Amino acid sequence: MKVNLKRLLANEGTIDLIHSLADNKDFAILDAKGKPLYVSNNLSPEIISGMVIKANQTEIGRVCSNSGKAADTIARFIAYLAKLEYEKKALASETLEKYKEISLMAGLNEKLASVLHPLDVANTLIRELEKTLWADHIQIVIYNYDKERYENLAIMNKHPQPFQEGEQLAVKWLSLNMVGEIINDLAGDERFSDYFPQVSSLMTAPLIVNNSVIGGVFIFSRQFHSYTSMDLKLLNALVSQTATALEAARLYELLKDTFIRTVFTLVETLEKRDPYTGGHTKRVMEYSVKIAQTLNFSKDETEEIMLAAVLHDIGKIGICDKVLLKNTKLTDEEFTIIKNHTIYGEEILSNINSLRHLIPGVKDHHERFDGTGYPNGKKAEEIHFHARVIAVADAFDAMTSDRPYRKKMALETAIEELKLNAGRQFDPEIVEAFCQMLADSNLNGVNGQFPPCRTSTHHSPPQYGC
Repeated sequence: MKVNLKRLLANEGTIDLIHSLADNKDFAILDAKGKPLYVSNNLSPEIISGMVIKANQTEIGRVCSNSGKAADTIARFIAYLAKLEYEKKALASETLEKYKEISLMAGLNEKLASVLHPLDVANTLIRELEKTLWADHIQIVIYNYDKERYENLAIMNKHPQPFQEGEQLAVKWLSLNMVGEIINDLAGDERFSDYFPQVSSLMTAPLIVNNSVIGGVFIFSRQFHSYTSMDLKLLNALVSQTATALEAARLYELLKDTFIRTVFTLVETLEKRDPYTGGHTKRVMEYSVKIAQTLNFSKDETEEIMLAAVLHDIGKIGICDKVLLKNTKLTDEEFTIIKNHTIYGEEILSNINSLRHLIPGVKDHHERFDGTGYPNGKKAEEIHFHARVIAVADAFDAMTSDRPYRKKMALETAIEELKLNAGRQFDPEIVEAFCQMLADSNLNGVNGQFPPCRTSTHHSPPQYGC
């Protein structure tokens, strides 16, 4: 940061003040190269060399006068003005950098508030770092508590080949540090030079939560890049902010996983009432998730369908064993009782805040696409999309499983029934996706032997799934 002497002298009133300090002595002010910037009117030709003017230990000019005292006084005064100007510029620069840092942190905080998955948190940080700091490669590692080791969480790499040695470097560095670090000359650093012969400079910062290192962020440059203390300060600020969000996301994932396992265990326990439906919930869940993935649902929506599929028959807890466990075909009266399980499911979930959003998928999974299903006779788009997915998964598993009153269908026959019922019992789009999923996977022995689905609406076989 430099002070411009010419601009300093041009400030209003500066020359007048200097004249008052000169005590009527002639003087000249020169820049650092000896070029005159100001010469008083009556300067004597015999003027002697004067005093150096310094700003921040750097010569910015000279004051010449036939009076050594006047030259010294003027030089000191101008040096004082230069110091004030330098401090003003430094303060402005620091304020600008602080504003930049606060703006970045505020923007990052806003973005982090909308993400809940650890990978999304990491990628959000990477996108901010790409816009802020020079990097060929950014790598975020995190400690895996189950495996008791550091692992890659997210990577940004501008070159085709990723830096394979990054994880080893991370482990070594994280075992030694709880502070950020700049290594601009990596080849000259004995600790890490063997890891990255193709990297010239790097910068690192630890992810710290409650005084414990949970991971780290590594920024690499193939060409020499002089990372500065301001770069490291900014990196540490962003990484520190992300560490809290990352740990919160991990805890959220852990709680969510525990919650899902608890729900699934509860449903499996209830399922043991009927030995003939053992594993039904798990299979319906797997089919539903695969359909969602085939249709490119988001991760959140796929998880929602998964939970709804797990709970789709939760209302059967309210059906008496006499009807639920009957080993012969149900009478019309008994079937009417069974149909109440969708209503019971709605009543159960309505009492649990965290599960209420699953009610449409659970309640509507026996509605038919043509409007002849239950409990409300909804049709087509009136039926929640999640319920339409579960309906296909539920019916397919029912058809391909043994029941007390009938043997399971062959897979080819069950698939044909789905096709024939598309547009009547089932959403044709879901049937199409299910057929495609079966053709692309090795599910329940189906190994790509079925052609793409062609649905038909000219047949109305019995309703499957109950």
